[in-house]
Amino acid sequence: DKILAEMAKAGDMEKQYKDLIAKADNSFAQKEYTSARTSYSNASSLKATEQYPKTKIAEIDKLLSEGNKQKELDAKYQAAITKGDNAFSAKDYSTAKAGYIEASGIKSNEAYPKTKIAEIDKMLTDMANQKSASEKEQQYKDAIVKGDKFFTSKEYENSKAAYNEALSIKPAE
Repeated sequence: DKILAEMAKAGDMEKQYKDLIAKADNSFAQKEYTSARTSYSNASSLKATEQYPKTKIAEIDKLLSEGNKQKELDAKYQAAITKGDNAFSAKDYSTAKAGYIEASGIKSNEAYPKTKIAEIDKMLTDMANQKSASEKEQQYKDAIVKGDKFFTSKEYENSKAAYNEALSIKPAE
């Protein structure tokens, strides 16, 4: 009787082990790693010499660790994008560009931060060109006013020099 009881117990343990492995494999296939890990751990405690559940537990631990690292990267990326977007909305383009550069460094394959950096660079170039054009316009007007003053006071040499200065700024005038 004792031998039969031991055999029955061993058969039950084998069935439990197989059921736990099947449940764990199913959970693993569904990417329910926490549940799979629990089932593999229970199976391993039933049959401590079996390598399969130990291997799967190590695989799950690695996947969960990588998943946590990815979540951290995602959070850092999103924080950098938010920094860039908020600064962009506030027209603080240097801070916005820094945020987008940071985001691009975290996830180099993402197009959004690269697009925003290019947009900022174009805006800054356009702004610099507008400033340069308005400065040129002011220099031209100043030279004309100076030439007119000299002309009115009959200082023709100085007047000619001022008008030549204006021509050098705007040759088509």
